[in-house]
Amino acid sequence: MDDPWSNHRELKSLADMVFCMERDGDLKGTEVFIFTDNSTAERDFFKGSSKGRILHDLVLRLQKLVMTAGIKLHFIHVSGTRMITQGLDGLSRGNLSKGVMRGEEMTSFIPLHLSAVERSEVLKVWIASWFSFNDRPLVPSAD
Repeated sequence: MDDPWSNHRELKSLADMVFCMERDGDLKGTEVFIFTDNSTAERDFFKGSSKGRILHDLVLRLQKLVMTAGIKLHFIHVSGTRMITQGLDGLSRGNLSKGVMRGEEMTSFIPLHLSAVERSEVLKVWIASWFSFNDRPLVPSAD
C-alpha cells in the first residue's frame, strides 16, 4: 500500500516549486508540465480532490492557483523505471551518471511531440484489432 506521508511529501515538494514560481512572477499565462512517478499525486490532482485531508488541502491549493494565476498545470505520471533512466531519480542518492545528469537532453525523455501510436507499435495493432477492416487509424490533418 502507498505510504500517504510519502505521497504528501512528494506532492508538497512539487507544489512548493509551483508556488515559488508564482510568488516570483514566473507563472502568469504559462503551461506547466510536472512529470512524477507519484501516481497518487497525478490522480488526485486530476480528480481535484483526495481522500486524505492533507493531500486534499494541497490539491485544492494547486487548483486555486491554476484559476488565480491563469495557468495550465498538468501532472503526468511517469514510471519509476523511466525516472531512473532519465536520471533525476538518483540525484538524491548522489548518482550523477544517468540521463540528464550525464548530459542527455531532457526532451529526449519526454516524447510529447509523438502521438500515442508513434510511441507504441503495440497500441496501433491493438486499436486495429477493434475493427473488422484493415483501414489505417485516423490521424490529424496537416491543416
